[in-house]
Amino acid sequence: MKITIELSEISLEERMRLAQLQTNKNVLMSLAKDKDSEVRLNVAMNVNTSLAVLWQLSKDKEEEVKEEVASNPNASQVLLFRLSEDNNSNVRFAVVKNKNVTLDVLSKLSRDEETYVRVAVAESNNVNQEILEQLSKDEYAAVREAVARSEIVSKEILLKLAKDEFDVVRKEVASSIYSTPEILEQLVEDKSMEVRAAVANNPNATPEILLKLSKDDNWYVRMAVAKNDNVTAEILEQLSEDTFEKIRYEVAKSKVTSQEVLTKLSRDKDTFVREEVASNKNTTVEVLLDLMRDWDREAACNAFNNYRNKS
Repeated sequence: MKITIELSEISLEERMRLAQLQTNKNVLMSLAKDKDSEVRLNVAMNVNTSLAVLWQLSKDKEEEVKEEVASNPNASQVLLFRLSEDNNSNVRFAVVKNKNVTLDVLSKLSRDEETYVRVAVAESNNVNQEILEQLSKDEYAAVREAVARSEIVSKEILLKLAKDEFDVVRKEVASSIYSTPEILEQLVEDKSMEVRAAVANNPNATPEILLKLSKDDNWYVRMAVAKNDNVTAEILEQLSEDTFEKIRYEVAKSKVTSQEVLTKLSRDKDTFVREEVASNKNTTVEVLLDLMRDWDREAACNAFNNYRNKS
């Protein structure tokens, strides 16, 4: 009773601060009954709030309070199950995001009427392949896109999603570090430039895949090939003839580019290309000496610094 009287005598701002920072369980229990929802909201957010108080707040009339209860790391599996049946979709969304959520609850919420709740389930690392398999058939592309983005999605599901009708889904498959060369191979000739570019950017793209994409009609795809760590000197030699200067720039910048190609690019009409040649550690001393006389000051300075580091 003493605690209640003391708390009733202080300002709203001070009670809100106490609710946010207090560690004393009795004080938090008293604040959980505060007439102002802002105070109860802060109690629900407090990581020191006990499970008993969270149960009390889970029945709060304010939806925002229940959302924070569902987000609290002290919320038990039983409490989260109860909140997973809440009428407010934001509460159910918060349940999905809680690290204590069970597989059974995620399975139930994978059939939630709200798309963004199902997306959250697909993004959760607590799901299993059975749930992801079900969500990969979801009618909304946003959900299937989230499945393709999952950190635990199986190769079999990615293979299926690589044939999805929506570009955004196939792009996520092409971007996934869990996509194997076999999966990426299916997307090399995709109708969407963004999908092909994502394949070219993928660290799992093999030299064989990159060679095919180096002949792509779109310059953005070819540039992505030049920037990939798996690109070979042979592919870069081919790209050094590209009519688009940004691609020659990436070739000049690459640590894989041969001395012969760098020598050729040292005479490129584009100053930015020559500047990168001047900075490349593979550039020969002879070429650096020539570039030190380049009319472009940046190229000349880069060549001088590179030459000095070689000496």
